[in-house]
Amino acid sequence: MARQLAPEKKESGVEPPHSQERPALPRKRKQAHLPTRAVEVTIHDPTTSVEWGAATGQAVSPLLEHQKEVTHARFSPDGRRVVTCSLDGTTRVWDAAPGPEPTPMLRHQGAVYFAAFDADGRRVVTVSRDGTARVWDGLTGQPLAPPLSLPPLDVVDAAAFIPGGCLAVSHSADAAQVWDAVTGKPVTSALPHKLVVHAAFSLDSRHVATAGGDKTARVWDRATGQLVGQPLQHLGAVDHVAFSPDARLNVRIP
Repeated sequence: MARQLAPEKKESGVEPPHSQERPALPRKRKQAHLPTRAVEVTIHDPTTSVEWGAATGQAVSPLLEHQKEVTHARFSPDGRRVVTCSLDGTTRVWDAAPGPEPTPMLRHQGAVYFAAFDADGRRVVTVSRDGTARVWDGLTGQPLAPPLSLPPLDVVDAAAFIPGGCLAVSHSADAAQVWDAVTGKPVTSALPHKLVVHAAFSLDSRHVATAGGDKTARVWDRATGQLVGQPLQHLGAVDHVAFSPDARLNVRIP
């Protein structure tokens, strides 16, 4: 795997193209290409997200509303559906084009901050501050497996579908761990990292990155649980890691 270390700087938001109709100060933006047009989803405070034509700057959907702040939005692989999640403890799946009402709410007992579709766009996995990850039927809103529940001090960071299953990655104070999100069983040994505060999958789910207060970021082989290369040293604590589509590892320094 080709890995490059991104510059040590804080992440910054990207302002959308100017439009008088757009809400001010969007928090995040996600993009996908639909068959006839490019569309992006902008999340803005406090409780809504909205789809925009990336070329025209015109809204192409009603507001996608939650009761509290929207934390995350992602397109299905074919670009036809959008999943949003919120501090109100719910996740919703919407048609990207104006159409029927969204699926029933997918409910957790705490704020939901991550969701993703499988390759077919039918199943959805969600990650919540209630300490669980859950797999759902994205069309009916029904759970497909019991929630993945972890020890009280573990935090679930992300989840990803792989052929034949679904994985979740969590961290505690001194290690990260990869779990089978359906069976609840660990699929790797603990990935030791002192003061680990965040973990993430690569886009192909073959690697896991961890961020730590020990001023390092680390990359692990998901199948073997082995460290890939040497720890990546920084001048300060690393509080966030993410892989870009070209396999670069991006880090954030507080």
